[in-house]
Amino acid sequence: MNFMKHFYNMKLGIVDLAESSVEIVPLDAEIIAEKIGGAAVNTELFENYGDDGSLILGIGPLTGSYAPASCLLVATFRSPVTGSLSHVPFLHRSGPEMKFSGFDFLVIKEVAPRPTVLNITEGTVTFIAADHMVKREVPEIIRSIKQKVHHVRAAIVTGPAADNGSPFASVSTGLWGSLDKTGLASVLGTKNVKGLVFNGIDGLPFGVDDLARSDKMIKTCGLYGPSRGNGFISVLEKIGVDDDVKTMLYKSEAKNIACYRCPYPCMNYVEFTEKASECMRGNPLQRGLNLMDHVGFLTLAGKYKGEVFELMSSCIRLGVDPVVVSVMLPDGGTMNDRLEMIKVISAGSIEGGLNVEERKGYPTFGGIPPEKHKLFGGGLAPIVNQETEDHMSVWQNRVALSLVLGVCPLFLSLFPAIQEADLISFFVQEKVALKLFQDRVNSSVRLLCGH
Repeated sequence: MNFMKHFYNMKLGIVDLAESSVEIVPLDAEIIAEKIGGAAVNTELFENYGDDGSLILGIGPLTGSYAPASCLLVATFRSPVTGSLSHVPFLHRSGPEMKFSGFDFLVIKEVAPRPTVLNITEGTVTFIAADHMVKREVPEIIRSIKQKVHHVRAAIVTGPAADNGSPFASVSTGLWGSLDKTGLASVLGTKNVKGLVFNGIDGLPFGVDDLARSDKMIKTCGLYGPSRGNGFISVLEKIGVDDDVKTMLYKSEAKNIACYRCPYPCMNYVEFTEKASECMRGNPLQRGLNLMDHVGFLTLAGKYKGEVFELMSSCIRLGVDPVVVSVMLPDGGTMNDRLEMIKVISAGSIEGGLNVEERKGYPTFGGIPPEKHKLFGGGLAPIVNQETEDHMSVWQNRVALSLVLGVCPLFLSLFPAIQEADLISFFVQEKVALKLFQDRVNSSVRLLCGH
């Protein structure tokens, strides 16, 4: 089966949580032909199959392919924060593992009768009881899932904040946290879904020149292997970071990490010593922390430089948005006070805190209007050239392009030399067809951006 045949035979799963059932149907080829994939198809499916509370998961035509940074999975839902559709991007291996699990798109409807984990593998969805995972921290949930499901390759889970109905809950991609700042965790909480697990065992057909095409694009960007780049710091430098924070990261980093097929690592695994007084009274605890959320980290670091690792770790474990935490934590007090306050935020018991209207405008970077930022989940580092007059629309269009095709939006923002035609050439090379697909991709991009 060649790539184009696969492109027009994408698989859609319609999950009914109330009935614990899944219906597998071929995706209408006309939808794919017109909308191409990713967030644009998600939007169409939301309108055609779902209701106002449905969640749509989708990938792009390049997800899981030889295209550089082809890692993307997109979750589309009506945000309880903005009241509008939001498209949260998931990085690392989430997209390829969903693709290799046998699905291109999932429509998740209704409410599960009990806490549930959805296990997506071998072209089907199974429902795992998750009562014992309620109000457990994210590392405990991941351990519990691994006891039920062998070879967990990617997982999206909610923590105690979603169980408590906290409006500030945020999902976690495994132990990495996420770019969810528009309420996806809250949507999953109302559906009684504790997590989604992807176990990919399949693969994609590739063209004979795809690897060479990928290598050529990587060299065009000045990259020759995963050793290039400074990991998490390289993105922070693009959106503004203090030298003190950079020094702290350099001293703490243990490993730079890249997403699926990405030649440019922009994530970090760091190691740190806990500073909370209850730890210091005995033997200080050594912890590891995965860093993916540049915006959340930088917002916390701007207020609590030396404590940012410990605070970020607490946010991920409890499933809370670190940007909200940075706004709501008081300036004074001790580390223990701050950690207790994060627990209070995750419990949803804050009174007089950050309300929904205030949250619509909470900090963003790069001059991107909050409503535009939150269209794409609110967590993407807006890598822009502010010297250009149209930098906001350029950023928005690049992100929308990535969310249609299934390529990491950070990668496309970092390397503007990569054009639509370069990416589309992975699934069509003939000149007339290339122009047709490019027009349709651009149409989908304009649709997402509201042009």
